[in-house]
Amino acid sequence: MTASQPDALPPRPGGRRADRAPRTQWYLLGALLLLGTVAVLQDTKYAVIMAKHTVALWMSVGCAIVAYLVLRAHHAGEAERMQRQQALGTIADTYYPPRRQALIEGGTVLGGVLGALWWGAMSWIVLVGAIRIHMPSRGLFDLEMSVVVGAVAYGVVGAMAGYVTGAVWERWHRRRRLRRGGP
Repeated sequence: MTASQPDALPPRPGGRRADRAPRTQWYLLGALLLLGTVAVLQDTKYAVIMAKHTVALWMSVGCAIVAYLVLRAHHAGEAERMQRQQALGTIADTYYPPRRQALIEGGTVLGGVLGALWWGAMSWIVLVGAIRIHMPSRGLFDLEMSVVVGAVAYGVVGAMAGYVTGAVWERWHRRRRLRRGGP
């Protein structure tokens, strides 16, 4: 597309066009695919999560799906964000996006670490049981998959928490700036 075409979309900061889905959306879809695969395999002989943790697995998958939908809505609100920036008297928005992104990334890391720790502490008995029946490699694999499920599911939930925190802070800060009278 050239700039002379009327339907050409302006490039976004960072060189991405506005009609392309960001790379992070593919990561989120991959996370949901992994969680869905583990959940579907739960009632088969290939289950990697203990049967007594099936409810916790489905709750984790459900939380991750809700978080994914909230994060998808984040990308749909770009036009509204631009209008709020214009209300401040400028279209240059270099203050909020890096801070929003930092909150999302920090939430992702924190959620992933806490989720991995929780699932690991909850599932360590799998390894002990497998050692008792002389199958330590299977037990270790199941324990590692439990930790991965926790990290992935709650990493997505943490990203959503970071997004919500950033959105609330940004609205509060914009209102305060408007009351003060400008940028």
